[in-house]
Amino acid sequence: MEGKDSIIESLNTFIPEDVTIQHYRAEGKIEIDQKAVQKKKFLFFESILPPPKQPNYSRTNLLERIKKNEIKKSQIHHVSFFYNPTSRGGKGEKLIKDMQKKFEGKNMKSINFYNTMDFDTLEKEIKLAVTSNDRCIAICGGDGTINMIINKINELTKGNEEVPIVVIPFGTGNDFYESCGFNTLKNIEKHFQEGIRMPLDIGVLKYIDMETKQEKHRIFTCQIGFAFSAEATNLGNKLSLFGKLKYKLGALVTILKKKPQRLTVTFDDAITIKDTDFQILQIQNTQLVGGGLRLCPYAQLDDGLLDVMIAYPLTRFQIMSIFENARKDGIHVFDEHIDYYRCKKIRVEFDTPCLIHADGDVFGVEKFVEATILPRLVTYIV
Repeated sequence: MEGKDSIIESLNTFIPEDVTIQHYRAEGKIEIDQKAVQKKKFLFFESILPPPKQPNYSRTNLLERIKKNEIKKSQIHHVSFFYNPTSRGGKGEKLIKDMQKKFEGKNMKSINFYNTMDFDTLEKEIKLAVTSNDRCIAICGGDGTINMIINKINELTKGNEEVPIVVIPFGTGNDFYESCGFNTLKNIEKHFQEGIRMPLDIGVLKYIDMETKQEKHRIFTCQIGFAFSAEATNLGNKLSLFGKLKYKLGALVTILKKKPQRLTVTFDDAITIKDTDFQILQIQNTQLVGGGLRLCPYAQLDDGLLDVMIAYPLTRFQIMSIFENARKDGIHVFDEHIDYYRCKKIRVEFDTPCLIHADGDVFGVEKFVEATILPRLVTYIV
């Protein structure tokens, strides 16, 4: 079975109350806030997707949430900066020196700077942050560096302990930082002084590794990509000399191949799209991926849901149009060839081994992958 009209097999008359799937499909246009948006199908009734917007993390909103005990506030006195010296085309060393000057003479009990490859110190500082309420891990790098350190935090704490983090965007794409909507660089000392702690969701991936044939688990902060996305990322990673352009070049070359991937996808163990060709399958925790693409424009980092964008077989022109709209404002989700889901868990199955990528790290998998959302796993200082 192929195309957007594939049968949704296990959609029953009655959906269990604990199923959180939200399924949208284009069905015409209406007007909201003077912007043309489209009506989409949500299971058995019509729902409206508003224009994409950034999460509201204004000071007023944050202080209101503190009053309601939704989030906490506690001053940071000790900060450990971990930086990737190869970030932003090898400029990481210079960037961290600028950051060191910024903190000279500041009223902090301790400020230390370490290379991300110093794993022993990273482990020690994470353990200290667990036992002390006034410590913070500052991650200086891009999405790959964030992914590595949060995986390490989860490995050491098993997701049961709070380790406050803040991100300094030293990377090429910085999609996690931009999706958060926090401008922590403008007055970073003030953020440490106030210590407002925003819990954020993180995704966890379960899969069969192609090389070891063993089941593995890993954390992802931004996205999981299949088919087109995985191939484009794999090629882009080999074009690192081109900086931010590497993602665009990887996508352009992959468009020429235009090879769909046959998959079976199940949402929250309740709805299955079986044995269908997908041009693009994106599983996202953040709005932004690939250096600024809003492929899942309704993704929020604190809503307890994964956003999934599915594109069925497309022409090369249609693929280019989708990515152009994703870079502008995310209105591609209203295209008739695209379905958009929001869920807590997604399982993807396939007959032959394939490549996928998690936050830009490409690797081979067999048989299946399963992604779930872990609400409030990471505490971000805002």
